[in-house]
Amino acid sequence: QLIDVDLFTPCSPGDPEAEEMTWMDVPGDKLLEPKVSMVGPFFVAFLALQNPEKTQDFLEPACEAVG
Repeated sequence: QLIDVDLFTPCSPGDPEAEEMTWMDVPGDKLLEPKVSMVGPFFVAFLALQNPEKTQDFLEPACEAVG
């Protein structure tokens, strides 16, 4: 898979190869959308902090949308 090194994507604040900017600073044709996964660490951490009843209400429409 080839990656255009001329594109910008979100990264960790301490990334030594990063250039600090807001999303408004990035030209639209230079934005590389980050890969998003429902099984990623942030999503799992989010679920762990939720009320189980509310989490179920949140997940049902999301699961139906994914199939």
